[in-house]
Amino acid sequence: MTRRLIPLVALADLFSAYIHFTLVPEHLVEVPVLGVMFAAAGVMLVMFAAVLLSHRESDRLLQLNGALLIALSASYALSRMIGLPVIGEGVEPIDTIGILTQFVQAAGLFCIVTAQRSTAPAATFIDVSALRKDSL
Repeated sequence: MTRRLIPLVALADLFSAYIHFTLVPEHLVEVPVLGVMFAAAGVMLVMFAAVLLSHRESDRLLQLNGALLIALSASYALSRMIGLPVIGEGVEPIDTIGILTQFVQAAGLFCIVTAQRSTAPAATFIDVSALRKDSL
């Protein structure tokens, strides 16, 4: 795993958690279910960051962290394009802090993918030209 990228993932998690936590009171008043979901997202993001910063990262942990970042970004996109019908909310306006958060989460996801690709086993190829005829 590329250790240099792990703190960047944790930083993206913490930034996103901060934004989600700041929006909890507003959402608890408007739509309590959303407020609880924002609080839960914030808690999960902080937990991922804490584990990553304690040097206990694993491929599975990074995959789960990436899945959360994707889910949060997808939820934001849905809330801005078609609304969240399950919760009964209509389409929300696009906001600057929301877009900034999406960029930060995308950067975190990019770091996760890059860290995992750098540790993936490389394909092994046999260099046929290096084989001598007499060794066959």
